[in-house]
Amino acid sequence: MTNWLEDAEQESFGKKGKKRRDAGFLDRKIRIEKNYEAHKKEYNKFIKTLNELVGRVNRLPIKQKQPFGNINLKFKESKFNNKLNIYSSSKRYEKQLLKKTFFRLLEGTFTKLFATSHFKHIRVVYVSVSSQNGKIGLEVKETALLKSKVVVDKELVKKHDKYKDRKRFHEYFHYDMSKLNKDAAMQIVNWLAFKNELKDLPFTN
Repeated sequence: MTNWLEDAEQESFGKKGKKRRDAGFLDRKIRIEKNYEAHKKEYNKFIKTLNELVGRVNRLPIKQKQPFGNINLKFKESKFNNKLNIYSSSKRYEKQLLKKTFFRLLEGTFTKLFATSHFKHIRVVYVSVSSQNGKIGLEVKETALLKSKVVVDKELVKKHDKYKDRKRFHEYFHYDMSKLNKDAAMQIVNWLAFKNELKDLPFTN
């Protein structure tokens, strides 16, 4: 039998919860739009500078773009209309990992306990207009993926193994629009090109 009390509570409080979420979404969107209107000159200039630097990097000969190859950039529409721009890069490297199979100890060959593993090191920066007045939003991600190969129906298939990267980084920063300049853009490009580290980014300190 249907419990009328539970149905009534769900109908009443469920609607209120949705209204609160809708109100929160609308409030954030309005604050982002106001922030952009007030600081669009600074924001657009910074994005233009950043894109130009990325373009210069990507036009370099492949030998001078090692180990990352290219820096990818993409503008993405979002529900908040926060002028989201995504910049990403990656490099590949090899590393010796200890195998988990204990039975290899019985073979009397310690070298078989280790195997060369292939990794993909990924760096991503999401740049957007913050909901905080006078701020830019910078979401930074860095992680390493372990790659492996399996044979499926006699065809070689590449896949990403489950691998927990202990150095994985994912944070969101608010940074003053007044501090946006070519040097800040260059530091982001340097990081994406694997020329510096997280600590060198001006907004992580």
